[in-house]
Amino acid sequence: MLLGGTSTAVAGPELDGCVPADLRGGAVAFRAADDLELTGLVLGGGPKGVLLVPGVTDGFCDWLPLARHFEDDGYQVLLLQARTEVLDLGKSFRFDHDVVAAAQELERRGVTSLMAGAGTTGATALAAVAADVPRLHGMFLLSPLERVAMGGNVLDAAAGLEAFDGPVFLAAAEDDGVGLGGGREVTATGVVARLGNAALFSTVKTVPGSAQGARLADGPVRADLLAFVRETVPPPGFPLWLPVVAVALVLLLVPAVMLVRGRRAVRRLPDLGGARIVELGPRP
Repeated sequence: MLLGGTSTAVAGPELDGCVPADLRGGAVAFRAADDLELTGLVLGGGPKGVLLVPGVTDGFCDWLPLARHFEDDGYQVLLLQARTEVLDLGKSFRFDHDVVAAAQELERRGVTSLMAGAGTTGATALAAVAADVPRLHGMFLLSPLERVAMGGNVLDAAAGLEAFDGPVFLAAAEDDGVGLGGGREVTATGVVARLGNAALFSTVKTVPGSAQGARLADGPVRADLLAFVRETVPPPGFPLWLPVVAVALVLLLVPAVMLVRGRRAVRRLPDLGGARIVELGPRP
């Protein structure tokens, strides 16, 4: 189990300039297991949470629109500012520490049911440590990589998914070529297919184009992604009784319809002499 996420009393942590002035009061700072101070933006409140983890190919600003959408749905959202925006390249890349620490910060803030989403390297880190993320009920991985090895640390998404027993939504674009690996071309669609097989419960979505990470959530997979989140961790106020009532109504209506049809049926029977047909009306 990775440790971290101890909240610190840091005044006014710095956020990316894309954050509007009216949201900057939600800036938070906390520490990862390797004692690196991380920064994030908290939107909304309540016991249902969404953690968003950008990767190295997209940034904090790319995920902000999705964060605001989840806030509008009633979730408490923590948008993590990746350590790559804090450290110089070549320093520690323990994205796994960041994921766990951010989830622990949401738990400290009262979140009891968590959905986590990430892109590219962030998605790999999230998948790799999913079993260690507190309160995690499901996750969505956009353009994930199978393995990330940086600074002597290896993150294995497939191994992490095999240890996670919750539902996973994976998405990638058909023209997104990740690169070469093991003498073969590695495509994003191939990666999500293999990771989908590693997960116990998975939904795999591939779309045309070459969008990566948060840009997939901006359009190509938006409807499917939002539906997955809502079904896995229903937002506050979602009428959970509706599906139950719908099933109950179906179970009651089907026999009733069959009964009415039976009562209205016209039965045609021969008389005892067999000379004519007697038509009988509906049953009384």
